[in-house]
Amino acid sequence: MQQPEINKRKNGLFIDMPLEPDWEFHLGLEAESGETWEIKSYVSNEGRTNKIANLIRYGKYFYYSFLIFLNRNKHEKILCWQQFYGLLLVLYCRIFHVKKTFQLVIMTFIYKKKSGIIGHIYDSFMRYIITSKYIDRLIVFSKQEVAYYAERFALNKSKFVYFPLGIDKITGLTDNQALREEQYILSVGRSNRDYDFLLEALKGSPYAVKILSNTLHKPSLEKIEIYNNAFNGDYFNYLYNCFCVVIPLINPKISSGQLTILQAMQLGKPVIVTESEGISDYIIHGYNGLIIKKEKQALLVTLQRLYTDPELCKYLSINGKSESEKYSVKQLGINVANVIYSDLFR
Repeated sequence: MQQPEINKRKNGLFIDMPLEPDWEFHLGLEAESGETWEIKSYVSNEGRTNKIANLIRYGKYFYYSFLIFLNRNKHEKILCWQQFYGLLLVLYCRIFHVKKTFQLVIMTFIYKKKSGIIGHIYDSFMRYIITSKYIDRLIVFSKQEVAYYAERFALNKSKFVYFPLGIDKITGLTDNQALREEQYILSVGRSNRDYDFLLEALKGSPYAVKILSNTLHKPSLEKIEIYNNAFNGDYFNYLYNCFCVVIPLINPKISSGQLTILQAMQLGKPVIVTESEGISDYIIHGYNGLIIKKEKQALLVTLQRLYTDPELCKYLSINGKSESEKYSVKQLGINVANVIYSDLFR
């Protein structure tokens, strides 16, 4: 009689967010792979309000990654939807010189070069990890990043895989008449955002502005309000009731802003983004959004167009909603499964 496979290894999916029931990404991943994926939710990416909270967050990255390291041999395939869980898992593997017994795919990979001594240390730290044998694939969300990171880390392009980001359907929102009447500009996010440019460009302008970022610790101005603690429901409330969304980016070679762009498009909000090499993967200028040079006059002229041309706003809104339907989180799960099964095991 055939013996049961008592020691059969599992597939592990490690995320940095509360787990939703019937999560579409998980459903797509399992349906396409035909295998079961055990999810572990380790929430660490919360505290950015002060230095102590940041240290606690970093400590959680190392702690949760060490838990994954200790249990690595229980998993045949490991997928990390928090890049530092995967990267630090690799760090532990290299430090302790353990045998590679699993396939590792790291999602949402993003690397931004830092300046000074800290930047040099961080760059060496990342190279030590990225160039190791323990990582099978790194998933990025813009096409240009494949060549950019391959060149930066002197690796074969096949180590990096691009496909579009996917988002959940946003539901349960209601009109807030008081907010709607403000007709405010909304800017959101922390990664690669150039809020100094935005503040300088819109200071003294006639537009109401709300900035939601837990990394921008500056006082609000007369018509520019800064919120450090607007997450989840508060964020979607501000997004649903805004007039338009502006995303100013620092480094045009770094992929960022796609999540906010897709969420704004899904809710029919006109989007303005400063030039970035990866933004054309999601926005066709003049069709479902507007791409501008990062110049004060360019931003002011574009905003004036939106506020005085309701037909343009309607056109961008309709096309944005239509385009956003292509970017489902379930499709993202299917794409990831294809990378793991078709790419790694071909």
